Amino acid sequence: MHSRGSNRHKQQGGAFIVMLVIMVLGFAAVMVGSLTGVGQMAANNMKSGETLQQAKDALIAYAVSDENRPGELPCPDVDNDGSLTLNVDYTGGAGNPCTSLVGRLPWKALGIPDLRDPSGERLWYAVSDPFHAGASATLNSETTGTITLTGTASNLIAIVFAPGRPLSGQSRITANENNYSHYLESVDTPATIFHQSTPNDHEGGAYTYNDHLVYITHNNLLPLVEKRIARETKKCLDTYAASSFNKYPWPALVSTGAYVATSGTLFGRVPTIPTLNSTYTPTDPWIIDMLDYLVDLQTALDAFAANNNATTRSNLDNVGNNLNNVADDIVDATSPAYPANVVAVATPAKSAGSRAEHLANGDVHWDGTPYTVADVQYRIDQANAALSSLSTTPEDPQLQPTWPSGCFTASYWSSWKSQVFYQVASGYKPGTVSPACGGSCLSVSTNGVANTGSGSYRAVVVVAGKKVGTQTRAAQTVDQYLEGGNQNNRDVAPFSNLSFVTYRSSDTGFSTLNDQTACLDGNINCN
Repeated sequence: MHSRGSNRHKQQGGAFIVMLVIMVLGFAAVMVGSLTGVGQMAANNMKSGETLQQAKDALIAYAVSDENRPGELPCPDVDNDGSLTLNVDYTGGAGNPCTSLVGRLPWKALGIPDLRDPSGERLWYAVSDPFHAGASATLNSETTGTITLTGTASNLIAIVFAPGRPLSGQSRITANENNYSHYLESVDTPATIFHQSTPNDHEGGAYTYNDHLVYITHNNLLPLVEKRIARETKKCLDTYAASSFNKYPWPALVSTGAYVATSGTLFGRVPTIPTLNSTYTPTDPWIIDMLDYLVDLQTALDAFAANNNATTRSNLDNVGNNLNNVADDIVDATSPAYPANVVAVATPAKSAGSRAEHLANGDVHWDGTPYTVADVQYRIDQANAALSSLSTTPEDPQLQPTWPSGCFTASYWSSWKSQVFYQVASGYKPGTVSPACGGSCLSVSTNGVANTGSGSYRAVVVVAGKKVGTQTRAAQTVDQYLEGGNQNNRDVAPFSNLSFVTYRSSDTGFSTLNDQTACLDGNINCN
């Protein structure tokens, strides 16, 4: 009897344990089921983030390396084929406008894989109008984005979206393939205003937002473009010095705004012509007036480009008229006729003056395209380049009379040259018998740490970032472009400031000093 009762209790105990195990497993299944959606959403978020970052990196790389207009981004892909096709994704009109500033990411044009979000959807993309490929807007450190992400950021350059699975009201049939409203919930005003919410979508439930996005800011892109411009300038200056007995040309004084090498100047802008001619001093009043008006036009054009208002337009119109008239007189003179080398200056000077008048008055060319700052600048540069023909006796015969092939001739140089400065150590200036430091060489520190070889640099290139603090760029003064120690005692003899400072865009100091530098020492340390 005892034995049977003991077995019955054991069986009852075993059944209880089985029931307990079933209850625990059921509870666990319920818990796992409730967590599956959250866990899946976390996994999707991580995958979307990685995919979006890959797209962002590809867009930045595309912009920094663009050959025609550094900093520009491709148009969006509107027909979802990954490519960019004329008269489909963009037109061939003035400024090559994009068909739409919101569309799919043009992955083929970027040279990357066909990126998809966890739901299998292709990425979408919005770009600011001044930054799209082929745009006519000036693109340099001062160019700002036109996209706003409500409550988060403004002046954005671009946004990339992972649209996620379709939500209520979205129908992703072929007829809606190019309609962003069936893919994105982030759009308030197409191409300009977007909003960002916390994605709340996972399988099941009444969810209203599942877009993930990343955006490109000015600080993400432009400092990298500025570094590219600094490297290109450095390469040209080092190549020039290598063929000019290790000597670098005189910079152009900032205060004149004329980009003409000035003897005795150690800091300034890159001159249009690297050498000075010491024997030519004009005495003819028309030639004197023409050269003066040419300088005045450069100043007026820079002021107009920085701030287009009634005052700058009027000044540009007047100076352009003055230059046009006197240069026209020189070109048309017959008794006696001016020498060919003088006419070679007057011809583009006349065109520069005429085009400046048209620009100031808002006129357009015969084909309907507008006159632009770059249009006038090109003619000014032609006139300045022709000035070298007025004399054949260089100040320093060891210096090459022209820049190396391909230097400072790219179409985008006119957009950047006002942002580019350089200083040469006095031991490497024109006229030096045996170039050497002799205590005059330059130094650069990055975030307060001296660079390798610092203190032995023959020259330093500085590219000004976007305006900081009270800078307006309206005046041709160093403090309107450079900040902190980079502006002190520059552009004024004896040019005693031999040190420069730069920061990475991620450094705290970048918000108040955003100049980008490149050192020159004959490629010993500064490669």
